[in-house]
Amino acid sequence: MKTILLVVYFFSVALLGKDVFVVSNRIKADVDFWKRVYAEWDNHQVVFYDSQTKFVYDVINLPKVDNEISSPKYKKLVEQRYNDIIGILNRMVNHSKKASDGALATQIYSVVKKHSLLKEKDLANRMRYQNGLRGQFAYGLKVSGLYADDMKAVLRSQGLPDDLLAVVFVESLFYISAISHAGACGPWGFVRETAINSGIHVNKFTDERLDPVISTWAAARYLNKAKAGLLEWPLAITSYNYGYSGMMRAVNNLGTRDFDVILANHQSPLFGYASQNYYAEFLAAREILLHQEKYFPDVKKERAWTYQTVQVLRPVLATDLVRFDVIGTDSLIALNPGLTKHTVLGNEVIPPEYALRIPPGRSKSFYQQIKKIPDTRRSAAAHKISSKYMAKGRESLRRIARIFGISAEFLSERMGKPLDYQPLGPVLIRSQAHLFSPLLEINQNMLSASATKPKEINQKNTKK
Repeated sequence: MKTILLVVYFFSVALLGKDVFVVSNRIKADVDFWKRVYAEWDNHQVVFYDSQTKFVYDVINLPKVDNEISSPKYKKLVEQRYNDIIGILNRMVNHSKKASDGALATQIYSVVKKHSLLKEKDLANRMRYQNGLRGQFAYGLKVSGLYADDMKAVLRSQGLPDDLLAVVFVESLFYISAISHAGACGPWGFVRETAINSGIHVNKFTDERLDPVISTWAAARYLNKAKAGLLEWPLAITSYNYGYSGMMRAVNNLGTRDFDVILANHQSPLFGYASQNYYAEFLAAREILLHQEKYFPDVKKERAWTYQTVQVLRPVLATDLVRFDVIGTDSLIALNPGLTKHTVLGNEVIPPEYALRIPPGRSKSFYQQIKKIPDTRRSAAAHKISSKYMAKGRESLRRIARIFGISAEFLSERMGKPLDYQPLGPVLIRSQAHLFSPLLEINQNMLSASATKPKEINQKNTKK
């Protein structure tokens, strides 16, 4: 069967030279503050500031912790300083003093007086603290060298500006395997349901949120949709955190697409501090990326990864690929970060027609070595059971397939039942039925848009 690839070229105004990401006067102080968080204050520093004006009250230096933010380890010191500043602000507003108030109170009073904040009665409620992230950002810059070219090419292939890569720094600081407290995962910070709704897959075989190319493809699809509906980039980018429907409600309720107006007037419990600051954080990260030599002159990016892409038509265990010298474990994991631990350890199979990245120049060896895997092992892989689901007669095959991230058509064909059939009793979930994204097609479009030397793509199929 032949696959016809349709490549459509979009021409955005950003690519034609006009800067569409404007820093308005209303958010300039916010952008400047987040630039300092990313590029000035380091991992061992904690900044106490007024959340509305971004005026800084104090910065404390904690003992350094190698390659980590210091505040979790020194939480009591941070909380003590936080409570001290809260007390000082409350007494300042109430025109009272405490005998123990000393240099810190003088310092805070000078900030309040300088910026005419004495008339504000809620200063204590507005005070927040923020970890410095310079070390984390520097690490992200270094790691970004591995994947940034490919990720930018994916954005361009979808008609989007390269600058949107700054969203990755806001979401994860380019920690590819980052997981947030809310369960957001990967460079683009997808939660599981959002990832699935964006067209990528999270199942026992693969977590495509962790794949830099495939997750960028999903993020690009969302951002294109958001920009098409909301029309303005500040709204579309903010919606990446706040949600598309929430941003659209703000537009409709206020009758405007002016981001500054929405920022000043939109009221919702879900439109919290993170959402309100998201676009400013994006602009700050973007500014740093555009002028890395100014902010991080000593950071040297890692060399871009290189690979070929091959495809196999029959299910195979990753452990067999390693056992029969088809590919090494380190290369398998490094070049295919979306593969789960279940798959790498041989508990799940690599499904038919899946595209694997392998080291460059290894395609001939790959096909030679894979033939050495005995047919009995390939046949066993095809029959491997991933899970056994006890259906209660209330869920369709389509619904069960979605739960496990497998092909509903595969399940329907194996059971000889229509997709809306509601089984009662055990349903076998075969490992080879797991869904995955079309990496070969994504690569083709990516390479068409890439300004760098294209990687070799080997689309040869093998029935071995």
